[in-house]
Amino acid sequence: MANRNREGRPSGDARSLGGAFAPSGRSALVGSVRPTNPDRLRIVWYSNAPWAATGYGQQTAQVIQRLAKEDHQVAVHAMYGLAGAASTWNGFKIYPQGLAAYSDDVVVAHTMEWANQDPSTPHCSSHSLTLGC
Repeated sequence: MANRNREGRPSGDARSLGGAFAPSGRSALVGSVRPTNPDRLRIVWYSNAPWAATGYGQQTAQVIQRLAKEDHQVAVHAMYGLAGAASTWNGFKIYPQGLAAYSDDVVVAHTMEWANQDPSTPHCSSHSLTLGC
């Protein structure tokens, strides 16, 4: 027997009494337009590249996209998955790994370059799928 809510509908059923879809709870916020974030930050995410086939790579891909949706500017310092030159992924600047273990030789330089970059300067390639570029 299914659990029922106050209206007698099965739990989790978001339909109104008329049968039309009426989202409730957190799902009601999904379609709303978010205001500009007054506390937005320029963030360097230090992890694996977002395309890396690792758990860290998957987490990187999810987190940086969510941060961008909150109006933060995000770059990734990829200590695994990218070597040689900076790249972009879905509009995010991706810095390459260094020569030292865990990229200790370049992470400070990459962070300073990102922090001091003019925020209005586009960092996306023209062929990338973007989240705000």
